[in-house]
Amino acid sequence: MALVFPVFLLFLLVLFEVAYDQFVQTELEGALQLTAYGVQVGKYSDTLNAAKFIDNDVCQNALAGALNCQNIFVRVQNVDPTQCTAPPNDFYNLTSGALPVSGGVLQLADYENDTNGKGLGNAVGPVSCGGTKNEIGFCNAGSDQFILLSAVYLTPNFLGGLISGSAFFYNGSVVHAAIATEGLYTEAFLPVGVTETSPAC
Repeated sequence: MALVFPVFLLFLLVLFEVAYDQFVQTELEGALQLTAYGVQVGKYSDTLNAAKFIDNDVCQNALAGALNCQNIFVRVQNVDPTQCTAPPNDFYNLTSGALPVSGGVLQLADYENDTNGKGLGNAVGPVSCGGTKNEIGFCNAGSDQFILLSAVYLTPNFLGGLISGSAFFYNGSVVHAAIATEGLYTEAFLPVGVTETSPAC
């Protein structure tokens, strides 16, 4: 009996961690989908920086208290489908949702956070569809543009690397990471103070 209890406790911890990761993934995807729709129709046209975008837009589209705004990193960029190169050779292939990881370490230099500004690590750089208006970090686009939204959410790691492929190093700690991506084409709505001749990015 004494040997069974630690195994049972470990099983419960694994079950809890997997369930929590799935919950976070679902919440992040749902919040980003609603945010993408808002960007598409100009609902967030006055959002001119990543911190406000995270706190007022992405977080507000999740269940109350479900996501900690300080753990969200966003990348909002303009892409040019005519510049796509293989692979991928299609704009929507960019929404595959691959985490920016190198050697087991999260690389979030292309992402922005509401409290710390730029994320840590190396820059992945422009996507293969990046054109002359391509931006890294936060880009509140003008009208009639293809936009790629990406959000990474960091969660505590309870069991180290026991769950293969689920834990990464970031800022000296072992964390779990969820990513959500959305591709969209903006309608004829411009950010505040932006004209067609001088788009935001």
